[in-house]
Amino acid sequence: VNTFANPLNVEMADIPAKGVIEIEKVDAETAESVAVEGIGFSVYADEDVATADGTVRVLKDELVAKVATDAAGTARTPELYPGRYRVVETSAPEGYVVDRSPREAVVPYVDGETPVSVCRTSMPDAPQKGVIEITKVDAETGRIVPFAAKFDVVAADDVVTPDGTVRAAAGDVVATVETDERGRAETGELYLGSYDVYERRAPEGYVLNGEPVVANLDYAGQHVAVTSASTVVGDVPQKGVIEVAKVDAETGRAIPAAGTAF
Repeated sequence: VNTFANPLNVEMADIPAKGVIEIEKVDAETAESVAVEGIGFSVYADEDVATADGTVRVLKDELVAKVATDAAGTARTPELYPGRYRVVETSAPEGYVVDRSPREAVVPYVDGETPVSVCRTSMPDAPQKGVIEITKVDAETGRIVPFAAKFDVVAADDVVTPDGTVRAAAGDVVATVETDERGRAETGELYLGSYDVYERRAPEGYVLNGEPVVANLDYAGQHVAVTSASTVVGDVPQKGVIEVAKVDAETGRAIPAAGTAF
């Protein structure tokens, strides 16, 4: 018999609430999603994570998950206890520079009716860029020709980053540069892609080279912020001919030059 002296004890067990972190990979310049599969992230506890009963479930700096993006460019952790975590990128998509800077992600406790909450965060990567280096030379000797040459750098095809943004349309002039005293010119930073280099002004004493030179800025790996491509443009020296006419000294009339040497 249950009495005040002999009460009936009933224990009601509650399951600790949990949550997941959803990580979206985005372009740092456009904030558009980069839908690439296999981008890796490590998730660490940013504090000792404890439940309301005082039990420490995860120690600060403990690795709690390694995840990778799906085809939509989103990664999702297993269920975690509510608390502060940090997300670190371990691999970048092709065309981007890996960002090792940690990003805080807080898994919240919502209420007693929500067994699994969701913390959404985005991880931006800067697109890798490149510069095109142009060297002006004499087409016959291969020696450098300093100063005065001018070039247009034109997109050979649409230049598109993996987030789908068209950075330059085919035919767009993306840079105009001139050579210096070393016979060299360098563009500013350009997006990765294929470009044509057109000479628009030749150095004095040379014939303008009308043929475009191809320069490809290719991906150089996730740890390279700025890559480069080198091109050499050769000009033929301008030449001339000397015409000599044989004339009669008294009449000024032309004399056939056959057999006459100079």
